[in-house]
Amino acid sequence: MPRVKEYQRDDVLCKAVNVFWQKGFTATSMSDLVEATGLNTASMYKEFGSKEGLFSASLENFYNQYLNEMFTTMMESPSLEALELYFRKVEEAGCTSQFKGCLYLNALAERDAVSQQVVEVIEGFCSKLESIFTACIRDGQAQGHIPDHKDADQLARALLCFLQGFMFYAKSRTNKQHAPAVVTTMMEMVTG
Repeated sequence: MPRVKEYQRDDVLCKAVNVFWQKGFTATSMSDLVEATGLNTASMYKEFGSKEGLFSASLENFYNQYLNEMFTTMMESPSLEALELYFRKVEEAGCTSQFKGCLYLNALAERDAVSQQVVEVIEGFCSKLESIFTACIRDGQAQGHIPDHKDADQLARALLCFLQGFMFYAKSRTNKQHAPAVVTTMMEMVTG
């Protein structure tokens, strides 16, 4: 008779997300994951195949738990207002003492430590985000809030670069006080 699972997959993933988010992929050991999730090593390998398999599943869980809602407004109604609301939410998160950045963007720093498949997931995430930004910028141009002479694709790439840098910038306690002004300046660059 097959064994019944004594754990909830989503619960295991939420706990694994927190470990990877705090420590990063490379610094996270299987012992860390076993301790955090309460799942034994054999069950973890059976469910996820490897540490990297658990990391891939954690990325998906992170997207569903933290990012999907933030992107929904921009995807459903792309506009300058939706874009600014997104960056203000990022700023708000960055100002908290427990800010750890974005699991996806943190993983960019470790791209040599993960498989090509994980790199492709992360790059796909960045491409999706860039195209969401582009749609918001184009709507802002159509509404007359962003000058027409600005290249929407280039501006979206610059916003993605800003976001990646901000995720690391806001991890420093001394930078948190400047986060609102930094986001304001970035938005002024978009509209000016």
